[in-house]
Amino acid sequence: LEPAPQGHRTYQESALDVDWPLAYSALQHGRWRLALLGGDRLDLFSGFGIGGYTGQYTVAGYYRNEFRARAAAVLNVAHELRFADDRKLTLLADAARLRRIDADYLAGSDTRRTLLGVGVEVYYGIRALHGLPVILRYGQGLTIPRGSPEGYRRELLLVVAAGF
Repeated sequence: LEPAPQGHRTYQESALDVDWPLAYSALQHGRWRLALLGGDRLDLFSGFGIGGYTGQYTVAGYYRNEFRARAAAVLNVAHELRFADDRKLTLLADAARLRRIDADYLAGSDTRRTLLGVGVEVYYGIRALHGLPVILRYGQGLTIPRGSPEGYRRELLLVVAAGF
């Protein structure tokens, strides 16, 4: 992607990742996660990957590791409603403020971005299979850049576990 790549043998990364699990009641749980990220001489491969449910730092509704950042603050909030130990519904909210890596192919684009996403997850354990779950997660990205060819940002994740 770079016409004249400048690799760095060394780079510096620093991250503070705080995770707060909360129990509101026997049937309601929550989780807050805050990640503060920073680095020097980061490139496309060493930059912090932000976006997507399966990405390094999650923001619902965006592609997996869509944004490569050299500095960021990422907040993930989840509220879980348990109907049984193997049946639950989770409401999700994600936010990120990032400063992207410097790359020639991104010249002229905004160096700072704010990302917002919301989602819902259904976790359904199949009791006949001793609790192996089916997990369905839907996410909606809320901040779409002006002039983007995409009118909306959506993400769907389906996980089916199997036992042999």
